[in-house]
Amino acid sequence: MKLERELEYDITHSHDTVVVLMDLVFSLILQLLNLAKDDIAREQCRQPLSPSIRMELTKLDQIQKEYLLLADNHIHSAEELSSFIVYVSGQIHTLEQERQHYRNQMRDRDAR
Repeated sequence: MKLERELEYDITHSHDTVVVLMDLVFSLILQLLNLAKDDIAREQCRQPLSPSIRMELTKLDQIQKEYLLLADNHIHSAEELSSFIVYVSGQIHTLEQERQHYRNQMRDRDAR
């Protein structure tokens, strides 16, 4: 439901039809793969999955997580992805500095 609302919003408000259509196609493919995965899960009750199928399902989960990250952050190009990576790296660096500051405060307090 959430994804459908986002796609509807993107389609109506996007100036780049190709981007919206590619998102829609990828979303539909993921939905179909999820349906197949659900069918496999139902059959799993009857027979254990082979290692190769388990590996492919793990890959599918990873692809879905990556797609959702891109979709949630409205990333549609390599430049936007690069910018997002720089932004997140900056946030990580800031949080690491803050953590180190608090660790130093705790260490100084314990040393007294």
